[in-house]
Order: sequence, then C-alpha cells, then structure tokens
Amino acid sequence: MLPKKNITHSNSLFALILIILLILSSISCNANSVIFTSNNTTENYSQIPDFSLKLIDGSFITKSDFIEQQSPYFFHFFSSSCPKCHSELIDLKTILDTNEYSVTVIAINVSTTNTTEHLKTFQENLQLPFNIAEFNNDLIIKLKITEQSTKIAVDKSGNIIYRDGFGQGNPEQWIELFKELDTEKL
Repeated sequence: MLPKKNITHSNSLFALILIILLILSSISCNANSVIFTSNNTTENYSQIPDFSLKLIDGSFITKSDFIEQQSPYFFHFFSSSCPKCHSELIDLKTILDTNEYSVTVIAINVSTTNTTEHLKTFQENLQLPFNIAEFNNDLIIKLKITEQSTKIAVDKSGNIIYRDGFGQGNPEQWIELFKELDTEKL
C-alpha cells in the first residue's frame, strides 16, 4: 500500500497539470469565432472551409462566390425522408416569402441515395424558393455534420456565426439571425 502522503502529492501535481492544459486550450480557442446556438450555448468555430457545391440545376457555387458577392448564407443539411427537415424547410420558405433578406439559403442533401431528379421533385412539391445542393461528402466531413437538420449560418466574410443540430432553432431565431446578417451591409 502506498503512503497517503505520496498519493496527495501525485493528485496535486495532476491537478496542476490539468489546470495548465485547460488554460492553454482556452487560449488557443480564442483564435476562433464564437457562435451562438438556439440553446444559448456558445461554441468555437473558425471560417467555413473552402467548398464547391453542385446545385440540382447543374450549376456550382463555391465559398469564394459568396465572399466575392459579400453575401451571407444559411445552410440547412436535410434529408428528404426527414419530417422535421420538411417542417424546417417550409418555415424557411415562409420566412423568405414574407421578408426580404440578403441571406442566401441553400438546402444541402445529406442522403447518398437521392438522385438529382428526386431532389428536383422534392423542391417542386414543397415549392422551395431556394437552391438545393446535391450530396457533398467533403463539406459534410469538414463541417462535422453528424445529423440531418443541421443548420449553419455564415457571415459575408465567411465566419460561421450560428450552428444548430436536429430540431433545434426556430423561425423566430432565424428571422433575428437574418436581420443581424442584413445589418452587415455597407
């Protein structure tokens, strides 16, 4: 059996090392942007990574396109078989139908099995006024998208300022977010 004195000393040393690591990690996190989520927590994210999305009309859109246009954007990662996604996409449609915002909304398919024709029919059936992008594994991995119904807002400089997961967020929050992104206009 070890003497009690040595165990206490080891615990103190361990605690000191843990505190130093926590301080160092908090310093490194300050280099990232702080974003807000609907449950009033903050998370650290940096700039959105480079991407190229193929839209269902056959065109492509990239991060540099948004930066050049000085346009904020809102991504909704969805599955056409997800009822919550349907509801949120219809909410976004209603927001865009009743207000004018500079925010570009793009719904990004997360299902590997949906064809372009299926996505076009989905868009027509829900009468969605915004673009739908085909499955993009590269962006999903870079953004660590682990569930459908993930929402991400990016300001005109490419900074992620909002991120929420499945079933989180609501139209009132998105309206406030869109208004905030609109105030960035020069």
